[in-house]
Parts: sequence; structure tokens; C-alpha cells
Amino acid sequence: MTEARERPAATVELLTSRTPETITVDQARAFLRGLPVETENTDTTEETMTTNDDPRAARLAEIRHSMNAFNKSNGRSVTPVCADAKDIEPAKLKRLAEIRFSALHAKGQGHSQEARDIRTALATHEKVGTPLAQAFAQLDFDASKLIPNT
Repeated sequence: MTEARERPAATVELLTSRTPETITVDQARAFLRGLPVETENTDTTEETMTTNDDPRAARLAEIRHSMNAFNKSNGRSVTPVCADAKDIEPAKLKRLAEIRFSALHAKGQGHSQEARDIRTALATHEKVGTPLAQAFAQLDFDASKLIPNT
């Protein structure tokens, strides 16, 4: 499929997050056609933000771990800790944000708060050069929604 060859990262995400029962081949083609064609990004000058740079992120991770420990000690199921947006390479994070934004539009939720936050972060990244992880943190957006659960 031409659409899949031009957008390999989106195709992988689509295959891992959907099943033939949830999306047809025609829907997948239409979805992939709606995304921009992927190009290899050889520019590696973008900085990533570490937990040491953002005290709020470190505190949120600490709270999440203590909540999981409390729930486990009380016999409740522990929620899996999703990968942090800062741990994902910037090009992949950008692609995941584009895919999520397109998916929200396809579901008719293009004007939701989540879609506005993603659009704002992508625009800030493009115009100002702010790393996406930092832009999401400044918008108080939970970027773990972009990361597929495996």
C-alpha cells in the first residue's frame, strides 16, 4: 500500500493499536492519506528535557509511584506506569502527536481541549523551536496519551 510505504511510523502505530475488527482497510488508507508524508529527520540538534530540568515532572513521577505502592498494599490493581514523553526521541514524539491529532479530527473531536493542546504544542515547536516534551509540560498536557500502551 503506497500510503503505508510513505508513512512507516504511522503504519506501525496503526497496526499495533488497531485490529481488523476495529478498522477496515479502506478506513486505514483514508487515515494514512490524511497524514503528511514522513521524511527522515537528520537534524539532531533538538534538546530533550530531563526530569532534573523539570521539578514538577519529578514530583509527579514520585506521586504516581507512591500511589501505585499504596494501591498494591491495599489489594487494588496497580496502574501501569506509561513511558514518559521525555524518554521518547523528539522525532517520534512529534509523529505520535501528529497521529493523535489526526485521529481526534477523524473521530470528530478536533475542537476538544486535547486537540487544541496538541495543535498548540506542535505550532510552538514549529515556530519557536521549543522541544515538544517541554511544550506539553508547559501546557500541563498528559503526553502519555500519545504513547501506545504495550
